[in-house]
Amino acid sequence: MLQLQTIYRNLERFAEKVTTEQRNLSELKAVLENVFKEDSEFVKAWRAFPESLESTIAPRVIESPSTRVPCPKRPDVFTICSADGSQIYPDRLLNFCLLNFSQICFQIGTEEPPFLTTYSKLYDADEFFKDYFKHTKPKESDDTGSETSKARIAIDQVNALRQTKELSALLHVAKNKRVQGRAMLAVADGTLICWTLKNAEVLRKEFIEKLAQFRQAEIPILAYKSFPETRSVAKALEHLAAEKLEEVGIHPEMLTDLEIFQAYLQKGQRSAVFQSRSDVVEKHYPNPDKVYFFYLHTGKEIARIEFPAWCYEKGKIDFMHAVMMDDLEKGKGYPMTLTEAHEHAVVKKSEEAQFFELLEKLCIKKGVAISNAAKVASKRTAII
Repeated sequence: MLQLQTIYRNLERFAEKVTTEQRNLSELKAVLENVFKEDSEFVKAWRAFPESLESTIAPRVIESPSTRVPCPKRPDVFTICSADGSQIYPDRLLNFCLLNFSQICFQIGTEEPPFLTTYSKLYDADEFFKDYFKHTKPKESDDTGSETSKARIAIDQVNALRQTKELSALLHVAKNKRVQGRAMLAVADGTLICWTLKNAEVLRKEFIEKLAQFRQAEIPILAYKSFPETRSVAKALEHLAAEKLEEVGIHPEMLTDLEIFQAYLQKGQRSAVFQSRSDVVEKHYPNPDKVYFFYLHTGKEIARIEFPAWCYEKGKIDFMHAVMMDDLEKGKGYPMTLTEAHEHAVVKKSEEAQFFELLEKLCIKKGVAISNAAKVASKRTAII
């Protein structure tokens, strides 16, 4: 039985905290209503992009910051597809990695069955470094402290490879399941900014080339980031409107984009479109594929929606907005297509155990016992 009396005081303090947070949101909304006006000094300064913003991650303004667009009507018939990946990481005993991918496609508004497939790829260290990390091959030290030529695959390198191959898988399913004359949207999980590929030149080039192929095929693509922790819009407010925020007791240096648009948007609305100023995007992405984004109030959360600049220039934003809200409704607050892709991509613990059992049997067949390594590795949980 729940002992409410014992937690009453803690619950009372929590209720007070929630009330204060809601009051702060109301005060923040009032400030935003004022500073986001197109003729405000804040917007004029932001559009001019002063030197004080150059060293920050503040984005460029594409639409008026005051923009709030309600959900448009979605097409009756369209195609939506996604791809996702998971992995078995290497460890000190077994120097390889396994990537597992799913591809999924729905023909919405038709009676056509969904498409679903999964496939796996095993990479040993020699292939891994030869094909993808030739110039960044790490070295180890032996027991005497001397460098050896034996290289270990690092977790961040596996993540970089997975991100690139997920985009390849998405491009493949989008091209192969496209129906002539039917609108299509490709949906990725997370981001279109290859943060993890800064030091992986081969994979970075491949990622950017695959992104360009969506444009060449005229297939709109977006990435859905749940509960974003970014402070890009917040940085503009911190540098250009700090006084107005401080007047109502809001600390601008603590503000996040999520809090800004939680206060400013209502369910179904999207924010203005902004352009990312990430250094990897600025340096390596061609202009048509520069990353634009808006924030979306899904009813359950504030999500960040990223897409290439060409999608905005070609007038695809209303379509993307409407399709995502439809997919969110089907998924009860999280995109159904991403959920399905994830569920079929994840390597379950039981599957990982079967994988190492099979590896152990094959090694024993060749006269080598690896039971200890297999037991250790099979206890790990796959991380997405």
